Amino acid sequence: MPAIVTDQFRILNANNFVESVDNTSNSYYIF
Repeated sequence: MPAIVTDQFRILNANNFVESVDNTSNSYYIF
């Protein structure tokens, strides 16, 4: 069960990271 929770947590963090990178002020993190 904890593994499933951590996987969901990682996916949520990944989505938040992608949304933050989409901002023009944070676009330089891609490079």
